Parts: sequence; structure tokens; C-alpha cells
Amino acid sequence: MKDLLPVRIDDGTPGPSKRDWIYQIINSGTFPAVEAVEIREFQAPSGTIYVIEVPLSPQAPHQSNDRKYYKRRGSHSEVMEHYEIEDVRNRPKRALMPLRVELHTQGILAYLRLANSHETDAVTQLRCEIDANFSLGHDGLAVLRDRGLRALLPGSELHFLLGSMIEVLQTQEPTITFKFSYAFHEATMAQSVTFYLADLDRTAIVTSPVERVLETLGNKIDKATDQLRELHRSAETLTSAVDGTGLRVSQRTLRT
Repeated sequence: MKDLLPVRIDDGTPGPSKRDWIYQIINSGTFPAVEAVEIREFQAPSGTIYVIEVPLSPQAPHQSNDRKYYKRRGSHSEVMEHYEIEDVRNRPKRALMPLRVELHTQGILAYLRLANSHETDAVTQLRCEIDANFSLGHDGLAVLRDRGLRALLPGSELHFLLGSMIEVLQTQEPTITFKFSYAFHEATMAQSVTFYLADLDRTAIVTSPVERVLETLGNKIDKATDQLRELHRSAETLTSAVDGTGLRVSQRTLRT
């Protein structure tokens, strides 16, 4: 580096991958652990180059293992003052990461749910990279992967079909990672989430509250239909009844 600006890329680190070791050092050296950090590997002729990306954290501030908090100033780190720690801790966390990413199942189908938890501002220019170790046979994620979203309005949510869990679970330990980048409050945000779908193997699919209400309503309608059908049969039996003389029973007799 020269004047705090990168000049060139070095020859890389020789030997086997140290990606997991770097993750371990970062997570064990901070509390709470900086889980959102992303580490990418690039192969150079003489070794491996590591690119470490640390997005804004909703859990900041993070304490070092020496029980101190540090801030970056230029090319070196400084211990934070108490008021600086409190300032970071009291920042609104909901505005920091408004995008909510969840995996939902309905029957045998799996869906990706994206929601903007912010009450007034939209998430814009959302892009998504998808990395899965199983085949994405459906095109439910194609729009999200290829086009992205121009805007996700405040308080809104969208669902994208991931596929059939029967097909997904054909792969041993199926795993899928979504890496999002988007604009929010004039800043570029980055989020990453990984789902381990093997955890859903041999589990029960719990119905949502809406599904339970609809099922209860359907059962009541079926019961009422059966009762009406029984009343109809009883009415037909009464209207066709005859007395001992072989004559049809009069309406007066029926009423009696």
C-alpha cells in the first residue's frame, strides 16, 4: 500500500486453503461473533488470495478478546471511548438491516420469503447470488437471480418457489446460500444467509394459523352438509308415509 491506497496484489498465501481458519480466528476473537463476514478465495500462480468483506453488523459493537472495543482510524486501530461504544450500541438496528430472508414450507414445497421490515423506506436495486449444491430445477428463483428487484416496498413481502423438498432431499446434505446486495438509505448493504435443508428431513410440516382456521371451517361446513342431507332424507321419508288404510298421511296428521 502507498498513502493508504492499494498498489498491487501480492503473490498470495501458499499451501492449503486457510478460509476456515480465518473464519475461526474472526469468530473466536470477537464477541458477539461477526457472523456476516464473507471470505472469498482466488487462486494465484504462487498461492491463494483472500478477500475479506465485513458488512455493517446489526450486532455492533463487537468486543475484542482483550475485552476492549476498537475503531479503525487510517492504517491503525484505536481503543474506543465509552461514549463512542454507547453511540454504536444505541444506533437503530432495524434500519441497519431491513431485509428479512426466511425459508418457508407448504406441503412438500419450499419457498424463499423476502420481506422489508422497515415501516417507511423501500429496499431498492436488490441483487442476489445463489450458490446451491443441488439442482434448481424450477425457474422460481430465475427472476431473483437474473433480474433482481427494483424495489421492495416497506412492510411488503415476496415469495419465490425454491422447489419440491422430495427432489431437494435426494441430495445428501443439501445446502443453499443467498448473497444479497441492495441500496437502503443511500448506502449499499450486503447480507448473506445459508439454509441447511437436510435439517427438514423426516420432520413434520406444521400448518400455519390461516391453514388451521380454513381446515376447521371446512370441517364445520362438511358437518353441516351431512346434517342437511340427513334432514332431507327424513323429510322424504315423512312425505311418503301412509296410514293403515293405504292412504297417504295428511299434512294435518303429519303436523300432529
